[in-house]
Amino acid sequence: MVIETLAKRFPQLYLKPEPGVSQSELYRAIVRKGNRYEGSLSHFATSPQDSLTVEKTPAGEVTVVFLANRDDFECFYRIMACRCEPVEVPPTMGACYISGIHDWSRIHAHMAAYRESGGDDLSGEFARFTAVPSNYKQTLLLLSDGPYSAVPAERTHYDSETWLRLSREIRKYHELTHFVCRKLFPEKKNPIWDELLADCMGLLFATGEYSVPLAQSFLGIENGVYVGGRLENYTDGTQDNETVRRVSAVMDRLSHCCGMERAGGKEGYELLEALERRAKEICPELAELFI
Repeated sequence: MVIETLAKRFPQLYLKPEPGVSQSELYRAIVRKGNRYEGSLSHFATSPQDSLTVEKTPAGEVTVVFLANRDDFECFYRIMACRCEPVEVPPTMGACYISGIHDWSRIHAHMAAYRESGGDDLSGEFARFTAVPSNYKQTLLLLSDGPYSAVPAERTHYDSETWLRLSREIRKYHELTHFVCRKLFPEKKNPIWDELLADCMGLLFATGEYSVPLAQSFLGIENGVYVGGRLENYTDGTQDNETVRRVSAVMDRLSHCCGMERAGGKEGYELLEALERRAKEICPELAELFI
């Protein structure tokens, strides 16, 4: 079971989110001191569809956690991203990546191997090992189920089952695009461009093509008009015809550049990096739409 497997690495998953848990001695002992702990996982429903995989990217490995049950997704998010506090989780949130998580199981395993090899400078070895964050800090990509960007299958050319499967892949690679770009290109970004590129790569990884009309529907644009959707999350609240025109123009140019780069042999993450380097060339219209 995915949750059981992860709880062995992150014992805080045994704690049910409740007000004040983050300030409890037990939580602090688990997260800050690496104390081992086992308890009940009854606050998770779990599903046979849950999965746990590792995705390799140019910015490092990411553990991908897919939880089919929406309540499980929200519970996991509260525990791992919100320090076990019962915060509100927006219904529009379908995925997120959680970085900088301390994986004490890696530290325990290393220290056990060090002792078995005859090492006796435990405090010194602990300091040396933990001085390298990649030795023990983990990034989790958390995914939920459901149609991508709340776009129903009827608005695509896929049947319901296929669209649900593709939505999972789009959602995964959308978030992995953010992860790679923020690691390899850490300078300040335009949030609209970030989303356009992430949707583009999600579609390419999942379907093999970048459909501008489908990508527009993800943002709430239909036939050149904003009808309500994610676009409002990335602007200052203005979704007038001019904003829609600018965003649509960038998407058309992104599609063109994507085709050119693919014709030159670039695919996958190599294509992602090539498009990110051409961001200013592709989206000059968005300069005034930074949040």
